Amino acid sequence: MYLNFEAIEELVVQIISNPFVSGPASIALFFSLFAIGSRRLDLSHGNGTIKGATIGYFRIALRMRSCMYGEVSLLKSQAFLLMTYFSFTVGASSTSSLMADATSCLQTLRLHSSSEINKLSSDRLEQTNLKRAFWGIYSMEKPYSLQEGLLPLIHGEYADHNISSLQSSLDVGTDLLGVYVRYAEVCSSILRQLHSQRHESRDCSVCCGRGYCEKSPASTLCRLEDSLMMWKTDFSLNFNVDNLSALSRVERRHRLAYITRFHFATIAIYSLPEIEATDMSKERRCESARQILNLSSHISWSDMCDNWELCSAISLATCIIATGIIQKASLAEAERSIAVTDNISTYNMYSHKTSCEIDIPYIGIAIGFFSRISLSTTHDFGNAAMELCSFALSLARC
Repeated sequence: MYLNFEAIEELVVQIISNPFVSGPASIALFFSLFAIGSRRLDLSHGNGTIKGATIGYFRIALRMRSCMYGEVSLLKSQAFLLMTYFSFTVGASSTSSLMADATSCLQTLRLHSSSEINKLSSDRLEQTNLKRAFWGIYSMEKPYSLQEGLLPLIHGEYADHNISSLQSSLDVGTDLLGVYVRYAEVCSSILRQLHSQRHESRDCSVCCGRGYCEKSPASTLCRLEDSLMMWKTDFSLNFNVDNLSALSRVERRHRLAYITRFHFATIAIYSLPEIEATDMSKERRCESARQILNLSSHISWSDMCDNWELCSAISLATCIIATGIIQKASLAEAERSIAVTDNISTYNMYSHKTSCEIDIPYIGIAIGFFSRISLSTTHDFGNAAMELCSFALSLARC
């Protein structure tokens, strides 16, 4: 997050030479670094999986957590940030609470303020790293809050520094943090719309004499979709899946992440309360869910260990398709009963059945995915999704 090699080397020497006098924050930081490095080695080849030793390092770091509350320091914030990063990437249940601890440290240290950062350190490189730490946790917190239905904790719009200025100050190639931060800003806009609409008037009939309201569902949809498309186009993200096997492992995983995030955000946009009920919104959610499930054939257990958001997105896509089939099949059954009772046309019944048949192959894709992945992990992996799929199929075939 914001450690340079010299600081890491100094920490390792300190822990190895004086393990019994090192503080909890130093120990937590040390084993968090070990866990992150070990995870990277575990997943350094296509079929890699996270080993028990890697999780063991992380658990040692977690044991230090209860001793780290109290006065906030840079060392403690470093430890919380790295624990949060590891927990977030592997989909651990500790992510929410660790993220709250990490953001609390950022708030206390006031890392949103350049002047406060200058007080913490006079070194220009360390100042840049502190600012990047702020944007690093921001890039994780926004997508996670949207995924888990949590209230956002960090407000990047109040920071007086931005990621683009930090990128220009670093002599690096493509800085992925910029890509992640821009996506997090899209998620932040969706979250803001989701939570602010509860306090805003829904009546847009009179809006300063104009023919439309800037807060109307149509304008909201347009604004959010535009921001998502700008994220894709500004970074020239390639969503082509035909040549995935020809890419390097790192490039392939980046592309899988970008495509999945794009469709997850699309689903989130079309799930906003003032938008979700329309037929167009339902179809757009289903279309993005289909795209995610199509992508699942390229995703391995190792890929999910590298990025647990992939599993969350596939589970969400499965639920969308399965519940859609259940709704359509239930409507068809209800209309069949009415038709038999009242001796009326069954046209609508057949239209619902036909629309069910469109998505049945995607249920097969989902079942195949969870069955395949369960061979690499526990046998009950994805059981809830599999049961939902089976129920949807049983209704569709009636």
